Amino acid sequence: MSRNYVERLYGNFNRGQKMMDGFLESCPDELWTQTLGGYPVWLQYYHLMACVESLVMGKDEAPKHQLYDMETLFMSKFPEKAMSKAEVSAYNAKMKEYFAAYMDKMTDELLLQPHEGASLRLKTPMKHIDVIEMLIAHVFYHLGTFDGILRDRKLKGMYGI
Repeated sequence: MSRNYVERLYGNFNRGQKMMDGFLESCPDELWTQTLGGYPVWLQYYHLMACVESLVMGKDEAPKHQLYDMETLFMSKFPEKAMSKAEVSAYNAKMKEYFAAYMDKMTDELLLQPHEGASLRLKTPMKHIDVIEMLIAHVFYHLGTFDGILRDRKLKGMYGI
């Protein structure tokens, strides 16, 4: 079974993740807990990674790694205590492993098959390729947000890290 398209998609996801890792390392501590762009910076990072499990899991699966309720995951409410960079980094590693396991099973043919879990949760027909592309777009959306946060403070932006 072919994995040409799977590898291209996974490469794009990983490229974005590498840049997100760069942000995690370079984000000044004083910005980490601030609310910028409407949401706490740390919560935006957690949200990005928590969406991986939320979108990828099957229709009969329950979240195994979710640290907060759905309102917090989707940033409708903010926890009183921020996660540290180390905690977010550890969570990020778990979500990367979770996504890797999903992608390891993926084939080019399976990309075009319905993703029942995401279709059910999003209440719209979704294929595996839709889920993967949505996650890639989500990573780059948040990279743009974080880039703006840094550049507004005269710090080096995300592109080139």
